[in-house]
Amino acid sequence: MELFCQKLAARRSGLSWRELIVRVQSKPEKADWGIAEMLRTLELGPAIQRQDFNTELFILVDDVATTYTTANAAIQRLRSTFPSSVAVVLTIGRSAAPADFLSIYE
Repeated sequence: MELFCQKLAARRSGLSWRELIVRVQSKPEKADWGIAEMLRTLELGPAIQRQDFNTELFILVDDVATTYTTANAAIQRLRSTFPSSVAVVLTIGRSAAPADFLSIYE
């Protein structure tokens, strides 16, 4: 995912890649978590914690979207620090059931 984001940023002037959101607690596979549970597993990444960002637009990249709970929680986490920001979510794959999607890492 990091390589994809770096290449996307390199092709578009004015974009930069940062790990904005980090997962600090793993989510059990097939867990049916809501946004509140997911928020407890996500924190702002070190890049945001040590820098001032002069942007109102964030592009969040997710490998696979199932229910968009992770994406929605990530947006809420970003807005806790950047309340007037706009977040766009780019997903590489979409699956109604995670088991239906073959991992690109396998």
